[in-house]
Amino acid sequence: MVVALLEMGADREIANGRGQTPLDVARDKGHKEIAEILERGEMVLTAARRGDLSLLESLLRKGGGTGGRDQYGMTALHTAAIKGHRDAVCMLVDYGADLHARDREGHTPLHLAVEGGCLGAVEALLDKGADVDARTARGATPLYMARSMGYDAVSQLLLGNGAASPSVVSASLHSSSLSSS
Repeated sequence: MVVALLEMGADREIANGRGQTPLDVARDKGHKEIAEILERGEMVLTAARRGDLSLLESLLRKGGGTGGRDQYGMTALHTAAIKGHRDAVCMLVDYGADLHARDREGHTPLHLAVEGGCLGAVEALLDKGADVDARTARGATPLYMARSMGYDAVSQLLLGNGAASPSVVSASLHSSSLSSS
């Protein structure tokens, strides 16, 4: 049950009225197996953030899930992507990480790979099927982010993979807002 909740995005960092996280409660109540599951999930996030492939693979083989989230709603795939850890990105997707998962601001792993200027991670995510035109909660696409940050090579890669040009996106948004008025 704990694994299923974590895979659905349950927040392992949320505290109860006493300021205790689920891990704190599991330890206090002597639920060793649950504590190990929660710790393993945290370790997957840490291994992904560091790009530690041997630890990451070991954790994933032992059932460490890919859907756990940090305090910002980021999954292990988000953290590997923003840090530019291409091989970790590929491994996580191969183990079932959600390419379309969104953090609290609506960023997909592709948005964060772009934000980090990580050409290799962007390429890996696109090769694995990431949505090249995904929008954040504020409406930013990966291409918009790449252009606004001056990442020309990333912009070209996104365009080469079918990203809609910002002028096309603006025109379609403008016409849809006119038709709904």
